Amino acid sequence: MPVHIILPLFLVLRTQAWSGSLLRLSLIGLVVWLLAYWVGSSLNCLADYEVDRIDSGHKSRLAAAVDAAGVKPLLLINGAEALLATGLTIYLYLELRKPLLLVLWGLGLIIAVFYSFEPIRFKRRNLLNPLALDAIVYLLPFLYVYHVLANQWNLFDVIVMVLYSLQMLSMFLADEVSDHDEDAQTGVNNPCVRYGRVWVSRLAMIIYACSAIAILALFTYQVPGRFLGKGIAAMLAVVIYAWVILEFHTLFTLSRQIEKTDKEDQKRELTLRIKEFSKTPMWLMNTSLAIMTIVIVFSRLWV
Repeated sequence: MPVHIILPLFLVLRTQAWSGSLLRLSLIGLVVWLLAYWVGSSLNCLADYEVDRIDSGHKSRLAAAVDAAGVKPLLLINGAEALLATGLTIYLYLELRKPLLLVLWGLGLIIAVFYSFEPIRFKRRNLLNPLALDAIVYLLPFLYVYHVLANQWNLFDVIVMVLYSLQMLSMFLADEVSDHDEDAQTGVNNPCVRYGRVWVSRLAMIIYACSAIAILALFTYQVPGRFLGKGIAAMLAVVIYAWVILEFHTLFTLSRQIEKTDKEDQKRELTLRIKEFSKTPMWLMNTSLAIMTIVIVFSRLWV
């Protein structure tokens, strides 16, 4: 089960007891999240088709997949998935009497469309690129699932979800560094193209470090008592967070070396090193492991 369900669920379990109802609602939330993920990913592929078609790298496979499936069938499938997710959201609203679910779902769908398609296309609008992506991939799904599961909003839980979403924002920023040249050539006006590799890698490192420290401080302050498992979970998170920060610092160092050199052969070599060094999926997975370990160990199940 993805972090989009596990994190809200175990945050809720800090104050609510486990029940069959929570399991059922978690599964419905999972279905809605999967449908939303499929719709957003497919729409982005359709919107980027012309650019991906001429790409010499792995993105050309996305255009080939669109050719194989066909644009019209993909749009029909997307429409059916969006309608099904909307229907499930309406069902949850009627059962739980939570109209905010309709707002969160509608807002996510609108941002997903605006992220990929003209005339707005957040994807080419500087800082709105990672901010919009972070909102639809992490923050809004977290808030949606949490609202489905929780009897009431808890400020501590919301802050944790926001802080984790900020960590994922730093991942999106760091991921831009290795694709700087390709994005610049195809007119993707993201922060890395606009402000440069050094600025973005530094910002990613600062955002990640501050959010990691805040998460550890929150759990240390909020959750009372001494429990060996809690100490182990906190230490694991510290190790993971420190490792990712050091990785981001290496990314920053390589980026600074590229900016300082005037020799094209050295720039090409350093650019290749950045591409080989970048490990966004691994950074993301380990960060998710850290937060899920903390939240699960600190949940009510072990009290």
